[in-house]
Amino acid sequence: MRKSNLAQKIFIIFFFFSFVSICAQDLQKKINQSQKNVQKLKEEIKNYEIRIASESQKEKNELDRLNDANQKIGLLQQLLGELEQSRSLTELNITILRDQLKKTQGELNVLKNLTGQRLVQTYKHRAEDPLAYVFTSDSWTQAYARVKYAKIIANQDKTDLQTLRRKKTKIERQKKLIEAELLQQKYLIADKKNEKTILDVELNRRKASLSKIRKDKRLLNTMLEEKRDDLVTLNSLIAELERKKKEQEELELERQRKLKAESAEKNIAYKEPKYVEKSTFGLYKGKLPYPVAGKIVKKFGDQINPILGTKTRNPGIEIQAAQNATVRAVAKGRIAHIAWLRRMGNTLLIDHGGGYYTVYAHLSEIYVSPEQNVSAGDMIAGLDENEEGKYVLHFEIYKDQDVQDPSIWLR
Repeated sequence: MRKSNLAQKIFIIFFFFSFVSICAQDLQKKINQSQKNVQKLKEEIKNYEIRIASESQKEKNELDRLNDANQKIGLLQQLLGELEQSRSLTELNITILRDQLKKTQGELNVLKNLTGQRLVQTYKHRAEDPLAYVFTSDSWTQAYARVKYAKIIANQDKTDLQTLRRKKTKIERQKKLIEAELLQQKYLIADKKNEKTILDVELNRRKASLSKIRKDKRLLNTMLEEKRDDLVTLNSLIAELERKKKEQEELELERQRKLKAESAEKNIAYKEPKYVEKSTFGLYKGKLPYPVAGKIVKKFGDQINPILGTKTRNPGIEIQAAQNATVRAVAKGRIAHIAWLRRMGNTLLIDHGGGYYTVYAHLSEIYVSPEQNVSAGDMIAGLDENEEGKYVLHFEIYKDQDVQDPSIWLR
């Protein structure tokens, strides 16, 4: 029974340290990926600025200038979101490293105490001759035992000193890692502050352009046309995502057919696995939470523009919220795509399986990455201003590329 308990304890300890190691590796992968995303976005902004500079000689109307400002704002907001992700991951890594350092320092203190006690004993008996201790034994057996015991103590002292040196080296290494991470965190905070300053300049440019455009019906009408184009682009994106998914499923089925054929040739009977896409999204009709705390200000369906009198079809709903509102995933799924659209700004698509997608537009900072899995209620982004200077989330639901009325799905 005791052996069984000991084995269980050893297994639990081994499992715990394996789990911690896996978590640390997973965290480092996320940090590396986030750093790559930051560099990619910075390169996109740099390329965009080069392109804009080369086009500066061309005559541009106010709408062109607005689109330029919007595109840079979208990229900057994505960059700020990624910098925040990177900062949060770095902060978590610092916490883990400090815990490891504390643990190592505790182990070092225990070893120091044990080594100190041994040194005190050695000092007290320094006048005693070790050979006399052996030769005064009552028997050969006792003498042998004393020699063996003296060797064990000497070897243990040697091992303890080596371990002490290793622990001290480990502590120095851990301290350097923490210093490097703290420096990285400081850099990320400064970088985010700098990018925020640039963003504020672009936001002021956008406000100035919008103020002029509102007075020009021709430009207002062009904006509506561009919004229609954005909605067509969204539909095409979802169609392309579904096409790729079906293509992958067909490739997987073909691979399974080949495996089955090869197995049959070898007279090996393998049970064919069933690949069924499961989705619980359809069960939540009328029960989905709002993606942001707010109220619906524009319903699904046909809308009449109050200034131009033109009719447009809204494939989703508009939810007005507070300036610092947080946008959250309404159900579990996978981040299928993040895009910037001229009139809808930063736009995010979540694939919920079973042909269901949700769309979130007019976003500011985005806190998730493509292919990332999310759960219901996970924070995915902040809200950006729309053309009217309000913080409004554009929200859509698709089923098999057919747009749904989100208000029927929300509770």
